[in-house]
This record gives sequence, structure tokens and C-alpha cells, in this order.
Amino acid sequence: MAGLPEGTSRQELIRNIDWIIRERRTRKVGDGDCCGEFGEAPSTPQEFDAAVHSAVQVAGWAPFHYPRTAEVPEPWRFYVFDRSNLDRLVEKIDDLMIGKLPVIFAGAGAMVQVTWLPEVTEEKSRVNWEHSAAAAAAVQNLLLAAEARGMATYWCTAAPLASEKMFEVCGIPAQETYLASVFLGRPLSPEREENDGFTGKMRARRTAPDGAWARWVKL
Repeated sequence: MAGLPEGTSRQELIRNIDWIIRERRTRKVGDGDCCGEFGEAPSTPQEFDAAVHSAVQVAGWAPFHYPRTAEVPEPWRFYVFDRSNLDRLVEKIDDLMIGKLPVIFAGAGAMVQVTWLPEVTEEKSRVNWEHSAAAAAAVQNLLLAAEARGMATYWCTAAPLASEKMFEVCGIPAQETYLASVFLGRPLSPEREENDGFTGKMRARRTAPDGAWARWVKL
């Protein structure tokens, strides 16, 4: 079939994509003695950084409706920090490291600070909701691409990460709008995830679409 990866059937592709969508979840170590780690699966820093780089690239295939600028039409902006630069970032934002942020930063192998660029004129501001929706789609692409590459992810929106100081240290222009900080790490083993892991609290509360949040409309 045209367009499919060589040797892959349409049904195999559907099963793989569906599995990744369902498997993706907030994953990090909880509040026990193992705090500070996403995981311990073997991988060199170079391999990990290459996986992050390729995940960021494929995340850019998110849909967007309106071009934001002639040079960079995508409305989202990604600021990517590898492990060494995360350490330097923590040194510069020490006063912002409150609550669980020190643990989250310490456990990550990389972090992507995601913003989007609003329109500045009132005439065009009506499309800002489309820009923000497109940026959220790019974040979801990043989460799924990371899951497919064997990485654990955590979409964080802690207030200090959207602060003016954070923008300044990260070199983010003030006119951009904060959306997410995506932390990436190596996954825990199944045993450690069961004993020490933390999964997003909303995962267990998901409902079936029919009768809840989806209905077939008949007019």
C-alpha cells in the first residue's frame, strides 16, 4: 500500500499506533526513597539525546491552520535542554525550585519548554485559539513520539516554569505564551514502576466515549 512503511500492513500500523496512544501516560518516580529518577534502562547519553532530537522533529508534523510568520509558519516554539544544560538551568533558577520541581529536574534526561506565539494585532487575534490548539497538538505528538522511542514523559505546568525569570533564563521572548514543560527520561522497569512509580491521577478516571463524552448525532 502506498505510503506505508515497507513490510507493514495497514492493520499492523493501526495496532502499533493505538498501542502507543494507550500506553502513553505521565510516568515518573513517586515520593519514596527513589525520588529523583525517571528510570534506569540502559542507554548512553548520546543515544538518549538522539532519541529526543528525532522525537522533537516528528512532533513538528502537528496540524496548524494559519502561518505565524513568513520565516517560521508554525505557531509553536520548542526550547530543548539536554541533561548538562538542565543542570545549568537549575543553577540559574534556584529560587524557583519549589515543591517537587527539584525532584522532577533531577530525574529528567531532557526537558522541552514549549510556548506559542500569539498574534499582536486585534484583527488577527481571533486566530490565537487556533495557534494554541496547534501547539498543544505538537506537544501531544512529542509525548507519543517519545513513548514510541521508549522514553518516559511528564507534561508539567508548574507556575514557576511560566515565570518571567524562567523566560529570561531560557532566552524566550516575552511576547511568547507558555504552554508546557515536557520532561523526558528513561522509563522504569515494570517492577520499579509498580513499586515506586507515579502515574497521572486522571488515567484511572478515564471513561468510555459512548454515553460519556462522545455521541453519534442524529438529526
